[in-house]
Amino acid sequence: KTADFVWFNFHFPGLLFCCSILFPLSLYLENKIITTASHTVIQEMEDQPVTAIRETTRNLLKLKRRFNRDEESDSRRCVPDTSTSQKNIEAIVNTLKTKSSVSVSELRTLKNGLMEDPNTIELVLNTHGTLRGLVRELTGNDVRKQCEAAGCLCNLGLGDSKAGVAVAKAAGPYLVAALDSLSVELAVTCAR
Repeated sequence: KTADFVWFNFHFPGLLFCCSILFPLSLYLENKIITTASHTVIQEMEDQPVTAIRETTRNLLKLKRRFNRDEESDSRRCVPDTSTSQKNIEAIVNTLKTKSSVSVSELRTLKNGLMEDPNTIELVLNTHGTLRGLVRELTGNDVRKQCEAAGCLCNLGLGDSKAGVAVAKAAGPYLVAALDSLSVELAVTCAR
């Protein structure tokens, strides 16, 4: 075998050199390709759980934001669990017909009372100056009072046709003007 090797090396001296370099190089390249391919497969396998975790976390955050937004929206609806008493409503109506100030909570109570009992609508319409007091609060400077007064007027307009006409005559232009307000809540309430 050594005689064959000597003969081969004598007749093809460069070929042995090339083979001695190319063979390990081919093994190295083949190993590198296999390693790269297996690394790619492993990387894809590792990326799938990461993307799944990221997607799940993203969906949970969206759901939590939506839940918090709905909770915030529900808290602004201000419909209490307890019903308002007729004496409270009468006191608020009497305060509105005078020029004295009405608080935001009183306007909210009146707004909720107008939704609960149709007799409250009759009480407000039959008390002279109450509708004018609601318009006064709607045209005031306090945005919170404006929103509550607009809610009262909208709920008042939900009564019979007499109530709708009375609200349209007394507050219609002011409700339309409030649609251009910078307060989104006021504009949405007036649009109802």
